[in-house]
Amino acid sequence: MKTIQIPQELLAKIEVRAKEANFTSAEDYVVYILRKVLEDSQPQKSKKDLEAQEDEIRKNLKDMGYID
Repeated sequence: MKTIQIPQELLAKIEVRAKEANFTSAEDYVVYILRKVLEDSQPQKSKKDLEAQEDEIRKNLKDMGYID
């Protein structure tokens, strides 16, 4: 794990938000927020990519006998 420095006034705000959101610690809250930001910044899959993924799932389900 890596340690980072956060300005005291920002840490105070983070601690308040973490408590309001029922996180067990400010650290858990920061990790959650960073993961969410990184996830949201990922390029969205195109409709073509989603359709190809759906086709692959259908094929797998058919091969396993779950659908006809």
